[in-house]
Amino acid sequence: MEITAATVFLTVPICIAVIVHFATRKAGPSPPLSGPPTLLFFGNTLQILSNGGISRAHHWVYDMAQRYSSLFEVWLGPSRHVIVTDADQARKLLSLAPCSRPKAFRQKALKYLGTSGGLFFMEGDEWSRHRRMLSPLFTATRLREHVPKIVAHTRLFIEQLDAMADGDQSLDIDDKVQDLTLDILGDTHLGMQFNALAHPDGNPVKAAVRTRLEGALRRHLSVGVDFRTWFDRAEVKRFNQAVDYLNRLAMEAVHKCRNSTDQSSLGLMGLMTEARDEHTQNKFTDDELVAEFNQFVTAGYETTSHSIAWAVYLLAKHPEAQDKLAAAVLAAIPTESELTYENVREISYLTSVLAESARIFPATTVTGRENNEPMEFMGHSFPTGTVFLMSTWTIHRDPRLFPQPELFEPERFERDPKLRDRLVHFGAGQCSRVAVRPGPVSVCVGHVRG
Repeated sequence: MEITAATVFLTVPICIAVIVHFATRKAGPSPPLSGPPTLLFFGNTLQILSNGGISRAHHWVYDMAQRYSSLFEVWLGPSRHVIVTDADQARKLLSLAPCSRPKAFRQKALKYLGTSGGLFFMEGDEWSRHRRMLSPLFTATRLREHVPKIVAHTRLFIEQLDAMADGDQSLDIDDKVQDLTLDILGDTHLGMQFNALAHPDGNPVKAAVRTRLEGALRRHLSVGVDFRTWFDRAEVKRFNQAVDYLNRLAMEAVHKCRNSTDQSSLGLMGLMTEARDEHTQNKFTDDELVAEFNQFVTAGYETTSHSIAWAVYLLAKHPEAQDKLAAAVLAAIPTESELTYENVREISYLTSVLAESARIFPATTVTGRENNEPMEFMGHSFPTGTVFLMSTWTIHRDPRLFPQPELFEPERFERDPKLRDRLVHFGAGQCSRVAVRPGPVSVCVGHVRG
């Protein structure tokens, strides 16, 4: 066989690439984990892409969980990820101190969201300091003060839904709930009126938030290089403009709070400007407040709005549950004037409805952790830097915990309230975040008025 220059030209780079591929693979767990077969260079990426793409990877993981153990590994290109699909294992992993959010995830998210951080992206001492300063702002007393604001915005939301129903119009409930959530977060967290419900079309805040989220999500879910950023310069320009607009808006809010004589009237942002670290007595810097602003109107806005929207959708699809919830709400809160933070918390069936909605449609389908030092977990030794992905979607559909998991059955949490501890909530564990949750109050307003 004659070896030509062309053969050498093609073979040598391939050999070098194969050597580099295996040489750069990090050491794995001991004993090794099972998992689906991989392809050189691509790992399991092509399998995921052929099954609906990265945005539907949770369905592929669910299928793999039926074939392998509750702890198995997948490869995204050259990177190993350990998949956790058991509720008890996930709960244990979330409680381990050596674990934090995956570094690659945090770096990529910070880059694509165009923000300098916020509690959600922090770890270690920095996370502890911010958590210490923020937690006192989310007490029951503080949350109680926000109820009238949540009620006012939800009242407008219900009036708009009624008008659309009378006019026999179709409705994108997710879009309307996003408007509601944005107005509530702006009012309660930032002391700002975004008026997304009153002026949904052409609303600059709404447009900027969506552009930022959609651009960040597309880049974050891209496998390898996001080539669109190379060629679609108009899209890149829109994304950068959205980031700049929200950063300017955040700085305006910070300056407004700094110069106010009554910070408590300006929402949580006003209180944050006066918060001090109990250890050092230092306040938040302007940049830190801008980062928290961006966190509220990105991660907080999206997860909260989707959670409310799915709950409303499921209630609409299951009128018997809607009637039962309406009866429970009206029994506890006969009139809107009697709607209080304490009354809402006493409606156990409402808690069960929201828990079941979060089980079927979790705010995120996966929660990640990375160990900062070697550790033992479930009979395996994992080296530093192992990325664990807890498949929320799969855990919430475990028939051993949730019989007939495809059914919407809030009563399962009535029969066994401890089942709520098996849900893997967004931001759970050592890196949990703080936030005002308007969902329960908003749902109650709808039933009291309707």
